[in-house]
Amino acid sequence: MKKLGWILLGLAVSLASPVFASGPEYMRQENFDNCGAEGVPPDVQIESCTKALAFDSIVDGKVPAWILVSRGAAYMKKHQNDLAIQDFDKAIAAGPNYAAYANRGIAYYYKGNYTAAVADLTQAVSLDATGAAAFRMRGRAYGALGKLDLAVQDMSQAIKLDPAQDALYLERARLFFQLDKDREALSDLEGALKLAPHSVEALYLRGEVHSDMEQYEEAVADFTAVLALSPYARNALNARCWARAVQNVDLDNALVDCNAAIKLDPRGANNIDSRGFVYFRKNDFANALADYNAALAIDPALVASLYMRGVTKLKMGDVQSGKKDIATAELADPKVAERYAGYGVTP
Repeated sequence: MKKLGWILLGLAVSLASPVFASGPEYMRQENFDNCGAEGVPPDVQIESCTKALAFDSIVDGKVPAWILVSRGAAYMKKHQNDLAIQDFDKAIAAGPNYAAYANRGIAYYYKGNYTAAVADLTQAVSLDATGAAAFRMRGRAYGALGKLDLAVQDMSQAIKLDPAQDALYLERARLFFQLDKDREALSDLEGALKLAPHSVEALYLRGEVHSDMEQYEEAVADFTAVLALSPYARNALNARCWARAVQNVDLDNALVDCNAAIKLDPRGANNIDSRGFVYFRKNDFANALADYNAALAIDPALVASLYMRGVTKLKMGDVQSGKKDIATAELADPKVAERYAGYGVTP
């Protein structure tokens, strides 16, 4: 029976199917059944691989790399990345090995060593450029390093190799959104939703992109779709509240959404800030001021709350303190006044 070492892909949206590396045909089945098999609990897999190494630590004068790769992947499933890297190091020492380089790159990624991750995943794709997994993870590592254009290139290659995986379109959409390429992001999200119409992540991000494009009605529709699938998604509740407040429409329902988000996350400064804006739109300046004070008590660096607290104070006749808040906010973010002017709010 052929035994296989596999690549663990602990991806944010979903676990990918394993990618296997061949092991010797003639190994004793009873020693190796659980080492490289799918669906085996990681503790069992680690024990089986360790026994396999003890029985056959040398095959044809070489360390059996597939066993090391399989045990390393099992360690990764237990988030024991240092132990995993030790096994991948030994596997690589035995000779060039796509699975070992790819897995070690992924382990480095989850340890936050993105430079090392890029280096290993580059080695992996130089050995086998036909698998989407290594390109995807290298794209993530590039993204974490702020090299967004390179990240997009790798995600595009991953999509070319595996065009039926909705998560790849979603990840590239996130990169486009970071690059302020909203139309490209929308196109990818349409692709993701065509493959997975009920993807909460894709629907939510599409709402964010629509909001960024000032297409607030479409944004509200997307957040509503998210909440139909996940009624306690506090981010969607807050986002729908905000989109309505920005339009200055349906403020009663906006308030309901913000209250629900705050109930789910009482320490969420952004939720409280959004409710403050709803109160401001309703000319309830006392409650608006209370919310901005509360948001700033949680997050003193929240410029939006500081600016709007200043504007609210002006509305309430506290000119000196209001101007001070506004000046401090504009010093921290010179574009904050312009942003709120776009919502029709000026001091």
